[in-house]
Amino acid sequence: MNNVHHAQVDQTAQPALVRVQQVALGVAVVGIVGSVIGLVANPSQFFQSYLVAFLYCLGLSIGAIGFSMIHYLGGGRWGAAIGDVLRSGASLFWVLAILFIPIVVGVPHLYSWSNPAVIAADPLLQHKAVWFSLPVWIGRAVLYFAIWILLAYYLDKWFRDWDRTGDPTCRRRLRNLSGAGMVLLVLSVSFAMFDWVMSLEPDWTSTIYGLMVLFGHGLAGWALAIFILTRLRHRWPVREFDSWRLWQDLGSLLLANLILWAYTSFDQLMLIWVGNLNDEIPWYLRRMAGGWGYLGIIIIVFQFAIPFFALVLRGTRRSPVALGRVALLLVVMRFLEDILLVEPDFPTAPLLAHWQDLALIAALGGIWLALLCRQLQARLVVVRPAAIFPGHEEHPTPSLPPRPSLEAES
Repeated sequence: MNNVHHAQVDQTAQPALVRVQQVALGVAVVGIVGSVIGLVANPSQFFQSYLVAFLYCLGLSIGAIGFSMIHYLGGGRWGAAIGDVLRSGASLFWVLAILFIPIVVGVPHLYSWSNPAVIAADPLLQHKAVWFSLPVWIGRAVLYFAIWILLAYYLDKWFRDWDRTGDPTCRRRLRNLSGAGMVLLVLSVSFAMFDWVMSLEPDWTSTIYGLMVLFGHGLAGWALAIFILTRLRHRWPVREFDSWRLWQDLGSLLLANLILWAYTSFDQLMLIWVGNLNDEIPWYLRRMAGGWGYLGIIIIVFQFAIPFFALVLRGTRRSPVALGRVALLLVVMRFLEDILLVEPDFPTAPLLAHWQDLALIAALGGIWLALLCRQLQARLVVVRPAAIFPGHEEHPTPSLPPRPSLEAES
């Protein structure tokens, strides 16, 4: 029997992904037009809204690569079902690196430390002058993206090799890289959030801030992956994995991530407030004044309370419909939290989302989603040796043959 590898293309999920891709591109075009109008009308608000939209899209890819590495480290049947979605999201860091360029252009509109007069008037900033110098700041950004892009590339490459051949060497490489990669991811994302978000107020510091934002990004990225999987559950090849055990595993991981995000968010507030840290408390006061506090309450209720009590119920975690609704709620609420993290730092920021926030998330989110669909179409291809699946070229949607076990050790 010949050992030439064949690709069995999914004839069910791909048309649905093509339709979503077309809609996403249409939304992106509308958003780009609105963004250009906003740039001309109010450049400062444009860059604020751009930063929010960029952070949101970046967070989705960060969550995707993080949970990919968790699966490679811990194993589990859930990874076989959702792994293609995660790898598709993680593969878009190169796009995000390009989308970061407008933030570099907008540094004077976003970061007070870029103004020499502000540095000269603030003794504390003078000690950070080298750290906040633009070439060093850009250099760190290049390093962050290099780490993320290389991690995503090799994780995807070695998974493809392992999936095609079942070679245990590839499995060991995936596990070893994931162990080191988790450390690199936590450190790089934390420092990136210090550089790109926390430095909007350069005199304000919080050592747990980067971890808090990382867990928030992981929550949104994982929730989006679950929502996509629930929408594809009746389509091949996802339907081959459909079972209540799969949804329960995915929902349990979503609940765990939700608790981690809530814990770090509360921990930061508690330590600053109880410690009466006068230099740090104003950061919260700005997010409680001028109506921003209402948005904070909305986030507490709809990003924590309702999802938490829903996910505690076993029935929610076992139902793809209910789980998909909770996941979608978390995806939407993450965007509102990114607004709350960024825009109260600017004196002219509106009470709630400016229309440019919607235009920029439509532009960047539409681009990100369209490329995600494109990557997912390429990955929903089952590659198997003819010896394992003889005669499969005659059947467009056969049952999915099992992948080598992630738990298997050489």
